[in-house]
Amino acid sequence: MKVFIVLAAATALASAQFKCPVKDGQYEDDRQCDKFYECVDGAATMKLCPDGLVFDPTIRKINKCDQPFNVDCGDRTELQPPKPNHQCPRRNGFFAHPDAAVCNVFFNCIEGEATEVKCTAGLHFDEYSGTCVWPDAAGRQGMQRTRKEDQGWIRVP
Repeated sequence: MKVFIVLAAATALASAQFKCPVKDGQYEDDRQCDKFYECVDGAATMKLCPDGLVFDPTIRKINKCDQPFNVDCGDRTELQPPKPNHQCPRRNGFFAHPDAAVCNVFFNCIEGEATEVKCTAGLHFDEYSGTCVWPDAAGRQGMQRTRKEDQGWIRVP
């Protein structure tokens, strides 16, 4: 109960410090990339994107939270604490396989539920673009193709 009261007080303080522009809408926080303010009639309500997503003020839709590789956060480098589970470092996003030697498999996490995805033969998962790309573009060092096509790539010591 005490944690809830402290969290509610911190949220109210943050919202009170943000000054809404004249126009209603959603506005980015100046330090935290996944935090934003919803302004209605001059009153700000602080909100957070779902864990793993960040706020993009350029999106014209109501939901302005997107994957980090699609958003330029600039100097807004802070993020909410992660809420990981065994395969998802954050509840939402695309994440490399936990075994660094596995380059062609990644996890798509949606609300903490992981789906394993395998790249098309010959491609590696690239965390910076959230897609499968040619090995040179992924920049995974020390990988070598195995003899069996279905095994993909392995890390060579």
